[in-house]
Amino acid sequence: MGFGQKQALALAEPAGRYDASDSPGASPGQRRDQRRHQRLSYRDPVQARLIGLPGAMGATQLWALLAHDLSETGSMLSSPELFPVHSRLLLVISPAEVSEPIRVVGRVIWVAREDLQERYQLGVHFEEASDLARVRLQQLVAKRARSAAGARSDRD
Repeated sequence: MGFGQKQALALAEPAGRYDASDSPGASPGQRRDQRRHQRLSYRDPVQARLIGLPGAMGATQLWALLAHDLSETGSMLSSPELFPVHSRLLLVISPAEVSEPIRVVGRVIWVAREDLQERYQLGVHFEEASDLARVRLQQLVAKRARSAAGARSDRD
């Protein structure tokens, strides 16, 4: 997305969180957590490529995003680029625990501008993944959850 497009999108919507599933009158406090899968802290880089828009600017560009959390079905990412709600992204997740990167297609379901920064938080729901990618993602989440639980019990 070029600067002019990003600027136009940023100006079209005030700073804050934009959720594709929110009702127009719902305030952030009225939203319910609809997660069915455990979400854990995951502070690793993720590569992203915009897909589904033939000939679109940026369709061949690869962005380095930072994941904040991860579940079997989604992730919260920090991005220098504003991706509109409903954008589809090919995500490449490459944690140290796996020998091959995990590739999934995700849809941006909400966007929020980070305070005082030209960065954005993205809520991404994983829509498409091979059976192998799903199994590897489940294993990664389970392994990280066990590690986090072990670290908590060591502190107690």
